Amino acid sequence: MTATASRKPHRPMAASSAPLSVARRGFSLLEIMLVVLIMGILASVTIVALRGRLETARIDATKVKMSQIKNALLEFNGRNGVYPDTLQPLFTGANRYLQEEPKDEWRNAFVYRYPGSSSDPERSYDLISAGPDRQFGTADDLDLWTMNNPAQ
Repeated sequence: MTATASRKPHRPMAASSAPLSVARRGFSLLEIMLVVLIMGILASVTIVALRGRLETARIDATKVKMSQIKNALLEFNGRNGVYPDTLQPLFTGANRYLQEEPKDEWRNAFVYRYPGSSSDPERSYDLISAGPDRQFGTADDLDLWTMNNPAQ
């Protein structure tokens, strides 16, 4: 037997068992719309959940800034024997206690009053942020002396 005679005859490959008309096709418009709808619902739920956390984070960051201002005021009082009339001496001049003018997380200036409204000698000044609504005299105001009370 020769080398060519030992080869098996070439057979064409069998056609796919699925007919050509049932070949794989893309997603239908209804399927795509359903996926987009589900993604929209998930995104809106996520945004609502994160919005509350963002506001809490801003409140906490403002409280930290108020504590930093309190420390700067204590240091100023220690060096000068008196509290400043405004916050400006804390961030201007040669002896800076803060790097820049302090603002709350809503980009509003703090209200600082010396002497303060309390008769308590430990609370000789007032330091207040207008809070999330950016209006003073409302329930969401942050006061240095009451900001960590559970009712606040």
